[in-house]
Amino acid sequence: MFPFEEEISALGFGGKNYVRDWVRTNRPHPNVATFMRRGSAFARAPYSEKMLRSKTREAPFRRATELKAATRSLWHLLTRSHIAKLDLFSADFVDVFVTGDVTKACNAVFQKKGWSSHVWAPEFVERSSFRAAIGMALIIYAFYLHRAYKAGDIDAVITQCADAANLLVLDLEKKSSVKYRQVKAALTVMPRQFALKGAAAKKEKREPVRRYALQLANEGNHRSRRQAVLAIKDLVIAYATTIPGASMSAQQAEKTIDGWLRDMGYTPSASKQGTSASKGSTSSS
Repeated sequence: MFPFEEEISALGFGGKNYVRDWVRTNRPHPNVATFMRRGSAFARAPYSEKMLRSKTREAPFRRATELKAATRSLWHLLTRSHIAKLDLFSADFVDVFVTGDVTKACNAVFQKKGWSSHVWAPEFVERSSFRAAIGMALIIYAFYLHRAYKAGDIDAVITQCADAANLLVLDLEKKSSVKYRQVKAALTVMPRQFALKGAAAKKEKREPVRRYALQLANEGNHRSRRQAVLAIKDLVIAYATTIPGASMSAQQAEKTIDGWLRDMGYTPSASKQGTSASKGSTSSS
């Protein structure tokens, strides 16, 4: 069985130069070194927001502890959750890093809800990502590839190197997929936002016309709101043309003015007078 614990324990993780130190110590093939560097850059992402900016002496050591723990957890998750049809940790143990099936295992795991909580500590789950998991998988692959290369197992090197390259492709696919969903969501919201902004701007431009319509209606002696609309329509249309962006067509004017008067609580003056007169005659009788 591959000595995974030995390899992960030997990797520094603590300082800024742990990848450089690992490369200098082990002198791996350049492609293996590339996987280690790329994987490290991806894997550090969940910890970059606060931990990597901290100037305290304990920060690098805590980062080392968290990264090692997450990498161990990912290894255990992938080797026992590599079948898409089964729940997490339901599959028999298979070292997918030996068989070159890590990309397939990642696809199976990424489809299952809550997988990230089995990899990162609770405080880092919110900042976790597919990319960070792929990064840790690349770090693990660097261990396996280096051992296989030193042992002269060319078949294993080719198989594992090809699958490690596929992980980078998977990263691009996931990145594109996430970006596509974000863009799609934005495009869904944008028309409504533009419509709301346009409606608000139009309403603001027409506010003087609205007030003018109410003024004209109140000055007239109209028996109904519709009669008021028909009486003031031409004057309102003419006034609206003097304000940029506030003009309205004759076809829409009646409906628009009627809506304005209704919303502003307009009451025809003639009906008010009629009501007052009827009250007066009732009281006198």
